[in-house]
Amino acid sequence: MDDLIKQRLFAFRSSCRLYLNEKETAKQLEDKYPGIEKLSDQSLSVPHLESYGYKGDKELYIFLKQDIKFVEETFDRIEKTCGSSARVLMYSLYVLGMTQAAAAEENGISRRQLQYSLNKWIRAVFDD
Repeated sequence: MDDLIKQRLFAFRSSCRLYLNEKETAKQLEDKYPGIEKLSDQSLSVPHLESYGYKGDKELYIFLKQDIKFVEETFDRIEKTCGSSARVLMYSLYVLGMTQAAAAEENGISRRQLQYSLNKWIRAVFDD
């Protein structure tokens, strides 16, 4: 596996480890600040947040949404390129933190088959 694929995979796996917590934190911020979900990385203006000094929460929310979007778009690309079983297995491994042995057993394949497929899927998705 070349360095660029390794870097892309590292970024994806790092974001996946945080994905569920980021979604929960983003939801908490949406509940705390109604209307914050209308923010985008181009739109940093929510007057009622700034008037109360919540610029940090606003920036955190935008970062969280960008990272969540990155993970979800990558999983969409995995499914489009490799199929829904690839998406499910990679979600189990990278988001839920299952071991390869447990994920393979749960899906009725050997760990070796999973490793072979995983390497193939990684190359297909992360090698432009």
